[in-house]
Amino acid sequence: MKLCPECDPRANCCDFCKHYKFNANERGAYTGNGMCSYHNRPQDPGDFVCDDFECFKLEDSDES
Repeated sequence: MKLCPECDPRANCCDFCKHYKFNANERGAYTGNGMCSYHNRPQDPGDFVCDDFECFKLEDSDES
């Protein structure tokens, strides 16, 4: 997992993994068809159990 300084691994991460694609409808509402672009599989927005989770707030230059 790659977390930003605001993430708390004991509770909730900030929001979404940078690999998560929300796939909202035209009004921005979640339609239940989110995808992980890294693993190319369906994913729910609250799933933070993946070892490959990377907080969306991390900039590419900040990653180690």
